[in-house]
Amino acid sequence: MKTLRTNRNSANSPLKKRYKTIIAIIFLLIYTITLTNINTKPVNAVEGEILEQAKELVQDYYYYPVSEETLKANSIEEMLKNMGDPYSSYFTKVEFDDFVNSIDNKFTGIGIQFRLQEEGVEIVKVMDGSPAKEAGLQIGDVILKADNTILKGLKEEQIGALIKGFAGTTVNLVIQRDNITKEYNVERREISMPTVTYTVLKSNIGYIIVDTFGETTGDEFTEALKVLRNMKAKSFIVDLRYNTGGYINPALDIAGHFVGFKPIVQMENKNGFRYKYYGTGYQDLIKEPTIFLINDYSASASEILSSAIKDYKKAGFIGINTYGKGVAQSMYYLNDGSVLKLTTNQFFSPLGNTIQKVGIRPDLEVPEEDIDSLDLAYLLLIKASDYSTIEALKDKSSFIKIVLNDIPYYIDLNEARKDENWESYKEILKKINKSQMFIGSGEKWVNLRDFASIDDAQGFYPYSELFKDIKKVKNDTTIIINFNNTLVKESITDNNIELINSETGERIATTQELNNNKLTLKLKKQWEAGKTYYLVLHKELMSISGKNLTKDVLGKITINN
Repeated sequence: MKTLRTNRNSANSPLKKRYKTIIAIIFLLIYTITLTNINTKPVNAVEGEILEQAKELVQDYYYYPVSEETLKANSIEEMLKNMGDPYSSYFTKVEFDDFVNSIDNKFTGIGIQFRLQEEGVEIVKVMDGSPAKEAGLQIGDVILKADNTILKGLKEEQIGALIKGFAGTTVNLVIQRDNITKEYNVERREISMPTVTYTVLKSNIGYIIVDTFGETTGDEFTEALKVLRNMKAKSFIVDLRYNTGGYINPALDIAGHFVGFKPIVQMENKNGFRYKYYGTGYQDLIKEPTIFLINDYSASASEILSSAIKDYKKAGFIGINTYGKGVAQSMYYLNDGSVLKLTTNQFFSPLGNTIQKVGIRPDLEVPEEDIDSLDLAYLLLIKASDYSTIEALKDKSSFIKIVLNDIPYYIDLNEARKDENWESYKEILKKINKSQMFIGSGEKWVNLRDFASIDDAQGFYPYSELFKDIKKVKNDTTIIINFNNTLVKESITDNNIELINSETGERIATTQELNNNKLTLKLKKQWEAGKTYYLVLHKELMSISGKNLTKDVLGKITINN
C-alpha cells in the first residue's frame, strides 16, 4: 500500500515506530524471563562465596546438563563461557537495572538499535529525536570503537555498556560509512518510549505495534484496543516484527484478549515436568478479523504469543519465520546484589509444538526485501467490515478469498487493481499456496488449483478473454485494435481502456483515435525497455448496435530491450 509507505516517511507518523527501538545496550537480547529471590544464609559478599552460590543455582535450576569441568570454573564468567549458552549471563546490579529498563523501553543512551557485525556493530535503527540522530549517525554505519575500545569480538552486553553510560556524558564513536572512517561525539540522554503504539489506517483498520513485552505492555495493549475500537476500527493488524521478547505475563495478557482463560504456553523444567500458563480471562474477546506480522527478529515472548494465536486459529500470519528461541530464563539475585540469568525452561505452544530452533512459520511467507508485509495485511483487511456480506453474494466474481491459518480473508479485485495496492496483490499471487486461494464464481468459490492455468494477469482479471501476446520495440508507441463492429465513441474512456505497467500497476496515459472499426492508441511517452504491460479492454465498451463486450479482454505487451 503505497500510501502507507508515504506516511511512514513522516517523522511524526506512528508508523515510524514499527521497529523495536532500544538504546545501544543489547540488540538481539532474546529473552523470556522471571525474577526469583533465592533464600540463602547471610554471608559476606566475597567473590568465592558468590561463585559457589552461582554454581549451586546452575546445579539446581539450569535446564541443560552441566559438566564437572564447568562446575570447577574459577569465576562466574568462566563457568558461563564453558556452558556455551547464549541466553545465560551475569549482571552487576547497575547492568541489571539497565537490562530491566531496556525491556520497558526506558533507556539512558544515544538512541540506536544495532546488531553484531564482524568488525563491530552495524546500526539498524536510529531513533527520531535521539542524540544519535542529532549527531548524524545513520542506518548502515558500522561502529568500530567506543571511547577508544575496539568492539570487534565483544559481546552485545559489553558493547551496550560501553555505548550507554550516564545521562549528560559523551561517548566517542569511530564509525565506518562507505569505506570512510568518521568520528562522532554523542551525548547520552534519558529516553523513555511506550512499548505499544497504535493508529487507525484507512478502511478502519487498527494497527498495533508491540515493540517489547515490558511491565506495562499488557495494559498498553488493552488501552490501544479500547481507543481503536472507539475510533471505529473494524479489524486489526498486530505487528511483532523486531520484537525480541520480554516478560511472560504481558504475552499471556495479550493472548487473553483473543482466547480468554485458556492455556497459552507449556513450560518444561530440567526434570521434564511441564506446567501450563493461562491467558488473562477477558470476556470481550477480539472477534474482528486480525492479521499478525512476524519476522526473523520476532522471538521468545513474541513466539509465545504467536504460537498461541496460531494454535487457536485466531489470526493469520504474514512475514517470515520467527527466530526460534523457545527457552526461558530466570533471574537470580546473588548476595552481593548482582544477578545471574539462567536458562531454566524450554517452552512449547498450547498444542505442544516445539519452538526452539523451529520458530513460528507464517501462513503467507513474504521476504522483507520484496515488499512490506504490512501492505499485504492492509489489502486483505480493506473489506473486513463486509465479510459476511461478501459470503452472501449471489455473484462473487469480483472477489478473491485467501485462507490463512484456516481463516478466510477477502480481497475486492477492484481494490487490488488500484496502483497503490497492485504490488501487494501481485506479491500475494506470487507467494500464495494455490490451496489457500479461491476465486469467486457465481455463488461459489473455485480453488485456484481447479483453474487449468492462471498467470499474474489473470489473477487480476480472472474471467477475462485473452488475446495473443504482443511484442514491441521501445519506440513503437502505437497500438491498433480492430473490432467486429464500430464502437460508440462515448464508451472509449480511460476507465474502459487501460494500459498498465505489470510490475507497478501504473496506468500509462494514451490518446485514442477511432476510425470505423479501428481503434488506435498512442502512448504519450515511450515504453520502458524490458517491461511488460497489460492492455485491458473492459466489457463496458459498447458497439453502435448497443452491445457490450461479453467479458473483459486482456493482452500482454512485451517491450524488447
